[in-house]
Amino acid sequence: MADTTNAKYCANCACALLQPAEEASGTRTARVKELLRENHPPLDAELSAFRTIAEDTCATLDDLDSKIVQARELLENLLSTRQHAQSRLDDTKFLLHPMRSISNELLADIFRCCIPKTYRVEDPDVVDPHGAPWLLTRVSRRWRELAINSPQLWTYLLLDFDKHVGYITGRQCVYKVGLFAERSRGLPMTVYLGAWKVSWIILCFQFLKSAFLVGGISR
Repeated sequence: MADTTNAKYCANCACALLQPAEEASGTRTARVKELLRENHPPLDAELSAFRTIAEDTCATLDDLDSKIVQARELLENLLSTRQHAQSRLDDTKFLLHPMRSISNELLADIFRCCIPKTYRVEDPDVVDPHGAPWLLTRVSRRWRELAINSPQLWTYLLLDFDKHVGYITGRQCVYKVGLFAERSRGLPMTVYLGAWKVSWIILCFQFLKSAFLVGGISR
C-alpha cells in the first residue's frame, strides 16, 4: 500500500489531500532519466527498488480510483439535491408572484386598458388571435373566465377586410364577430370596418349582420 504517513487530510471529510506528483514522490533521479533515454535494462540492484515502486504506485492508483468514484457519487448527489432545491424555489416564487394576489376587479380594469379607445391602423382586428381580447383568454383559466365574463372587452370591434382577403373564410369572420356580439352582452359596441373596394365593404356589412344573428343579438 502507498505510504500515507506524511499525508495531509481534509478537515471536513478526512480524505487524504492530493499533492503534486513531484511533491509526493520526488522528481526523477538522474539514473531514472538515464534509463528512460536509453534501452538498457536496470541493474540487478535496482530491480527490487523499481518493483517496490511499481507495487506502491498500483496501490496508490487503486486508492485514487476509489476516491474518484466516491467523489463522483457525491457530486451527482449534490447536483441532484440542488436541482430539487431549485425546482422547489421556482415553484415557490411562482406561487408567491404578485399577480396571484390581484383581485378580479383590478385585473378586469387592467384588461380594459388593453382595448383601444379609438381606431388605429396598427390595432389588431377581430380576426387576429394575438391581440386583445383574444390573447387575454389564452394565458390561464382564471384569465380566460374573467375575460369572457367582462363584456366591456368585447365592445370594440375592428374588422380590416383588406388584411385577410385570400387568407380567411367568411365563415371564420362570422364566427369571431358573432362571439364578440355574444360576449358584449348587449352593451353598445364601437365597430370599424375596413376595405379598399366597395364590394368588400358591402361584404363586411353582410358578415357583420350574419355574425350578430349568430351571436343571438339584434342591433
